[in-house]
Amino acid sequence: MKRKSYILIIIMLIIGALIGCNSNPQEKNNSNKLQQVEEIQGFTSINGYKVQESRFLFTAVKKNEWNILSLDLESGNINSVHQDVEKYDLYIAIGETGAVYIDLEGQLFHRMEGKERKIDENVVGVHRPNLLLSPKQNAVLYTKGAGKEADVYVYFFQQEKPMLIKENIPEDAFANFSFTTQWSNKKNYFIYNNEEVYNDKGELYDTIEATSAQWSPMDQHIVFIKKPDDLQQKEIMIGNWSTYIGEELVLLNIEKKKEEIIYESPMGLIDPIDSIQWSKDGSKVGVSVGEITKAPHGELERVNYEKVFVYDVSTKEGVEMEEMPYNYYEILFDNYLYGSSLGRRDVLEIAAIYHEDRKKYETPVLLNSKDMFVISYEEEGYFLDGNNLIKITSEGKTEFLIELPWEVNEIYLEPKTKTFIITNRDMELYLLKQ
Repeated sequence: MKRKSYILIIIMLIIGALIGCNSNPQEKNNSNKLQQVEEIQGFTSINGYKVQESRFLFTAVKKNEWNILSLDLESGNINSVHQDVEKYDLYIAIGETGAVYIDLEGQLFHRMEGKERKIDENVVGVHRPNLLLSPKQNAVLYTKGAGKEADVYVYFFQQEKPMLIKENIPEDAFANFSFTTQWSNKKNYFIYNNEEVYNDKGELYDTIEATSAQWSPMDQHIVFIKKPDDLQQKEIMIGNWSTYIGEELVLLNIEKKKEEIIYESPMGLIDPIDSIQWSKDGSKVGVSVGEITKAPHGELERVNYEKVFVYDVSTKEGVEMEEMPYNYYEILFDNYLYGSSLGRRDVLEIAAIYHEDRKKYETPVLLNSKDMFVISYEEEGYFLDGNNLIKITSEGKTEFLIELPWEVNEIYLEPKTKTFIITNRDMELYLLKQ
């Protein structure tokens, strides 16, 4: 589930205004390594969208028009590739020419190679239309209709028409669609409402009883928090999302359709901010553990985070990493994890899973909505401590790279050209090549 696109981007804006507000960075000689992109002048509200194939896609406003632009990282040229996207109820760019979008009347369209096709109509949601583009960008899941009359459809772009998956879905499935329904990462399988697993033909493949679930990177497994027996007693509200406190973390082998309990917590398990995390290679999976406190009316009041449980899928062994009091973490490489907190000032701690190496940094910076505190690629990771850009290797070695002369708004890495794309608070854009 990708609550990041809703919860975390909002928190990024809050934290970004707080972190570094007392700093007074001095420009260093090494700042001449930064290459300013002059063509960005005149644009406001610059936000990264996607890095791909030596290009950086970003959204920006100019003359009251919100467009998606493409920056060629080799030539420095900027082109507007998607215009007037503010005119749509939902607009998802697919590369520089394709898109899936919903107009203000709820009509769903797909555009590719200059050809536009209407897919469906009456596509709505509670706060925004219920539509999920697959990671392969060749299919969409969506609801048609509202409330008790909503149906779920899947549309594969190569097919003639959408396929009906479920009719008259429960109201909570409609309201929580973006939380409880999700695509797999590689094969176009998907989970509906944390209950049913479908294959890439839209056929029911298996069932689960989950409060929250996450696909492994290569779709070999699903890890989920199992629903408790007493649903009424264990119900909890997290923001606008109604879910349950479970006690068992379950690993489902997709090919064998076999479940096994890999962890139990009497304190209970919930997933308010992506508490379930996989390593990028799929060898490890983790979950945050802490004491859960409910408010009198059933809302989540707080979680006193204490530790992170990390499970090795191949060896079937788990380890509890104690003293990890952070509401957000990720597994780094396959032998470290980092933790920090969203919504308040906190340190960034990078900790080895299987030995005692731990490093703390006092002024971490949110990088972007995808790579929250650390950008990792192969055997290297990058993060900001204040204005200092630092590299860390899978062996735990760190190296100072550069002190930036201003406060960072966002930073991305394009691995092919090994180029950092950096925007600052003045809406300037810079490139930094390794």
